[in-house]
Amino acid sequence: MDKESYLDVRVGRTEAFESTTLAVSNYLDSLPITVEQNNKLIELICQNITAAEQGAFSFGITIASAAAAYAAKENRQPEEKDFLKAAKEYGALETEARA
Repeated sequence: MDKESYLDVRVGRTEAFESTTLAVSNYLDSLPITVEQNNKLIELICQNITAAEQGAFSFGITIASAAAAYAAKENRQPEEKDFLKAAKEYGALETEARA
């Protein structure tokens, strides 16, 4: 990969993401803020979304790698149980409902 290449995690954005983005946009349009304030708010929201997407993607790779390692120890392909084990190990699997 050259210096100009990067992974575009935006490709996986869902319809739900797009609809909530539109809702946020419509709400921002209704606020009594200046153009500069609006632009700064949009910039911060975009930075937040990008950071969240990149973190989620990296975490997904970590879970997938761990699941593959569990399966490799038994010389087999990863199964759902391997992903669940990895998710639990990394604190991403809730076993109890939140209050």
